[in-house]
Amino acid sequence: MKFERLVTILLLAVILFVAYSLVQNTKPSGDVDKPMFSDSQQDPTDEAINVRVQVMEPTTFVKTTDITGELVHKDDSKYLYSDVTGEVTAILVQRGDTMEVGDVIAYVDPSTPGAVYKERAVTATTGGVVQSVDTYKGHWVTADSTPLFTIADPSNLMLAIKLPERYISMVTEGVSATFTTVAWPDEPFSAEVTYISPSVDSVSRTVEIELGIESDARLKSGMFVSVKLLTGVFEQVLVVEKDAISSYLGEKSVFVIDEGKARRTLITTGSESDSQAIVTSGLEVGDHVVIAGSVVDGSTVHIL
Repeated sequence: MKFERLVTILLLAVILFVAYSLVQNTKPSGDVDKPMFSDSQQDPTDEAINVRVQVMEPTTFVKTTDITGELVHKDDSKYLYSDVTGEVTAILVQRGDTMEVGDVIAYVDPSTPGAVYKERAVTATTGGVVQSVDTYKGHWVTADSTPLFTIADPSNLMLAIKLPERYISMVTEGVSATFTTVAWPDEPFSAEVTYISPSVDSVSRTVEIELGIESDARLKSGMFVSVKLLTGVFEQVLVVEKDAISSYLGEKSVFVIDEGKARRTLITTGSESDSQAIVTSGLEVGDHVVIAGSVVDGSTVHIL
């Protein structure tokens, strides 16, 4: 009985040893003594992540402000009159028509009770676009006194905008701008600030700004346009792509390459544009900032 019990114990020991060996052989070799990493770190044995970087170098940063405006005629409109007193019998032009000096634009009958005269033609004494028709058939007008038409120079357009009060300190006469129209959205036109109102509208908290533009037959009075107004030029500053900036514990951060690893770096920023921001602290000249590539703190990277 003792011998049989000993044999049974030996068999059980052999079975347990074989089972343990099988378990050890089926366990992945990479799991043996493999260190654990937090969610914010990458296993150094993982493959490098391809990234694109931006090298920090001092540059000039131009800040623009988007605002809407309207193309209008400058305040140099002229009036056309009849050289005789009488009743308007015909109007030959309408608002928006273009006229040249000498064109017949209306007729006036100078007849009075008991005296019949031939109709007199009213001719344009200046060329331009009819901005408004200020008369009508049957209208009794006085020679050289009653305005019949308001004429504007079609090439004498300007761009009018209402600039929010907070930008006043950033804009001076001579500052440049570009604008686009609905009709030509992909073609920017140039403009330059020529006048800044000395007062601020107490209701809208805006100031009226006028910008001169180059003559272009495609531009019409009354067009609404989208303006990019230059509101700041900063020399020798570090500028980073906004796509590279993320939020970390309520602060702005970027990933900087350090000895082949991505390291999270907290930064502060100043003026911004649609795609870039000035870095006021946290980065130095020569830093390589990740602008494309999915990395976490500690990721091994390969710069493309």
